[in-house]
Amino acid sequence: MLSRVPISRLPNQHTVTKPGRTGRACDECRFRKAKCDGTKPVCLQCARANVPCVYSETKRKREKAELERMTQKAENLERLLQQILQEVDSPLADKIRQTVKSSPGVSESKNTLSGHGSASSSSGASLDATEVLDEDPNRSRASRATGYLGNQSEVSWMRSLNMQTGLENGEQTSQNHPTPPTSSVNYHVESPVYPACEVDNVYALPQREVAEQLFAIFRESVHPSLPIIRLDLFTHQFISFYSGQSSLPGRKWLAILNLVFAISSKLCQISGQDTQNSECVVQDHEDLQQVQIEALAALYLLASMHVNRAWKMIGTAARAGVSLGLHLRATHNDLNAQALEARHRLFWSIFSLENLLSIMTGRASCLRESTFSAPPPLASEDMHPFTNDALKDGLDQASKTLPMTWTIDQDHKQLGYQRELIGTLKASDELYFFCLIDLILILHTASARIYSKESLKAGWGEIESRIDLYNNIMLDWRAGLPDCMNFDTVDFASGLSTNETYRICLALHYNSARIILNRPCLTRKKNKEGFQGHLSRTRRDIEMTCLESALAIISIFPEQPNTIWYRAVTWWSVLHYLVQSTAIFLINITYADSSEDLHRRSSKGHPASDESRHSPETVNPKVILAATEKALRWLYYLGQTDESARKAFNLCNDCVRRMGSKYAKLCDLITPNHTSDSAGYEVPTDDAHQQSRCKENVSHDQFAGTVDFGFDGHENVGSVSPEMWYTNEPEPVKPCIRIDTLGDGTDMADYVPDSESPTFDDILQGLA
Repeated sequence: MLSRVPISRLPNQHTVTKPGRTGRACDECRFRKAKCDGTKPVCLQCARANVPCVYSETKRKREKAELERMTQKAENLERLLQQILQEVDSPLADKIRQTVKSSPGVSESKNTLSGHGSASSSSGASLDATEVLDEDPNRSRASRATGYLGNQSEVSWMRSLNMQTGLENGEQTSQNHPTPPTSSVNYHVESPVYPACEVDNVYALPQREVAEQLFAIFRESVHPSLPIIRLDLFTHQFISFYSGQSSLPGRKWLAILNLVFAISSKLCQISGQDTQNSECVVQDHEDLQQVQIEALAALYLLASMHVNRAWKMIGTAARAGVSLGLHLRATHNDLNAQALEARHRLFWSIFSLENLLSIMTGRASCLRESTFSAPPPLASEDMHPFTNDALKDGLDQASKTLPMTWTIDQDHKQLGYQRELIGTLKASDELYFFCLIDLILILHTASARIYSKESLKAGWGEIESRIDLYNNIMLDWRAGLPDCMNFDTVDFASGLSTNETYRICLALHYNSARIILNRPCLTRKKNKEGFQGHLSRTRRDIEMTCLESALAIISIFPEQPNTIWYRAVTWWSVLHYLVQSTAIFLINITYADSSEDLHRRSSKGHPASDESRHSPETVNPKVILAATEKALRWLYYLGQTDESARKAFNLCNDCVRRMGSKYAKLCDLITPNHTSDSAGYEVPTDDAHQQSRCKENVSHDQFAGTVDFGFDGHENVGSVSPEMWYTNEPEPVKPCIRIDTLGDGTDMADYVPDSESPTFDDILQGLA
């Protein structure tokens, strides 16, 4: 049998290979669920259908690319927040720091940068705060008494500084604790109610010797800086009144007299002499006496550190003055030259006081320089304003009729001519007042252009340019001072003569104005590394000007506090100058520590040399600490007799304690050995004591109108007898009807009897 032989098949020459699975179908085929051949750039199906063929990325690749984009976007936003952090107000800056700090992608270096930004931005109020309100001023009695305090106020600076030191010490965070209210760091008195007082006879008077002493205090310590009253006329009326040659005065003249006594008594109280609290004033339609009453009441409230009420009262006086046209240049001939000049000086006194209170509260001024045309006050009593009467009298001497011109309105050539005009003048109240108002007008104009929403829109470069411009104008003002008012060469440690008092007051006002002008650029964030080496020359100069001005203010104060020096200067502003300068020192100390820590971390453990830390453009920290110690010593001394000064000392001292053990010596520097040996004794300033004194049968208080002021009739006004002497019965007023003896009543037209006499409480509470 034949065996089978296997024969293999021949290979098929036409074998067709099945196509494999396409790795990625195009979008169109996937949408139509058609079989895509994966051909690129156009598959067969899309080519036949004549539609676009698009191959999208895989889901994994898309998610990876999206993650990269989001990461890059988050980093960009974080960098933007770090930049915004330096430009916003403190509460918003705290929220930004907490947000950035809690982000998981934030590196340690960025956290360090954020911490430095904290010191630089929140250590002082930002200009952005001009358009935000971070608390409700109406939420409590204390907040209503304090009111809104803007970023020009040193209280706002201390509030921001306390918030910053608390955050650095881990005491509070913006998430767990609310922002501390402004009232908690306000050193002003601002009690919710006026001090109560019972007045049985509003026409009762102090004895003549006491009245003359108080009037002399007002004339010497207040009138040169704030000539609110027409001194020659008021002096004549005062003498006539106490000589029994005049009739019973009208309620407005009596209110002015009471306020003069009250302001002088407040100075006696602060300097260690006993007084009480009693007030009496009226409210009526505006006339010159009413304006004087309101201006003097504002000064009294300021001296009592009721700053919020003083700000409202001076606003009332300013508007009353505007309603009488005191802010305009008079072209009529109804007034003689003396009466016209008295009205001008009244307006500029209101302007000066309103500017000071606007700065202390950080609020916008109600007087805009573009709305008034009142001429500058005369720099000498020999000068005469332009009036038709003056021309008729033949006053053709150019040196006597040429009106003064503001420094801010002149070029260098005009400044040189005016400098020659006033350079030969002797020191006087008139010359001092002109120089003072000239400086205040520069500050008033600069504040309106820098602390405004419009300046923020212009940008920080424009703000720095404006600050530099007004710094130069202030330097022109200083260079234009006559020799008798120039404070460049004055020895502040020497005895106080009249000329030196003028110079000291101008020096205090000048350096305080420079602090306000240059404050916006102090401790602002410089760059991402936090170093000052990359700062512009303008920024460095502005910062140094602010710090040096604060040091200059403290250098003017005597080393050991004393009452004589305090009484010689503008005493109602001394506490403001002290707290303002101390706030600058503490802000600088806080910022310097943060910058040093950041520099140490960025140098990876290699500390910088003394030359790199203290460049020629910085101030030795020891100088700042010494000035801070001196300021605290003065605050402690003033706090012995003044409640506001005591609150200011506690506020600043608490802030120093928050800075850590490095500055422990500042916390413990105040001992009984530091107090002055000046005459005077401690006066209790607590509310219970002040309220109870009003009901006791004791001497007259700060407002004349009851029995006596409580001074020894045979003692000088600068000293106090241990045993106070006072009368039990009011001195009777002789009702002699001789109004003609009062002289020209141009500014005191309402010098007539009036039976009605509302109390100071009734009127001011009605205005509140």
